[in-house]
Amino acid sequence: MSAKIIIIDDDSSTLESIGSYLKELGFEVTTATNGVDGLELIKIYRPDLVISDVKMPKLGGVELNYILKGMNFRKPIIFISAFEKENVSKTKDYFAFIPKPIDIFELTRQINRALAS
Repeated sequence: MSAKIIIIDDDSSTLESIGSYLKELGFEVTTATNGVDGLELIKIYRPDLVISDVKMPKLGGVELNYILKGMNFRKPIIFISAFEKENVSKTKDYFAFIPKPIDIFELTRQINRALAS
């Protein structure tokens, strides 16, 4: 059984490129364009890993992370963002931070580490 990954990002090209790449690697991928929709998908699909943009309309990644932790969601979260890491430095409950533009090899490395933990 392949790992289930949900990718949440308001940039459709990021969703498409990362999603296609991860599907090629054999992962089961679901995507959402904002944190509100992403939260609903997480409740339904119960993913093994969440990859989330930090800044999004409706509900950003850091706020989503706080909600998930309040729901006792214990799976790893990888943040991606074009903005500085300081936006996520207030929260310690995430697995990794990867700046945009995404280094796909670093993303793959962090996904493998997260799923092995």
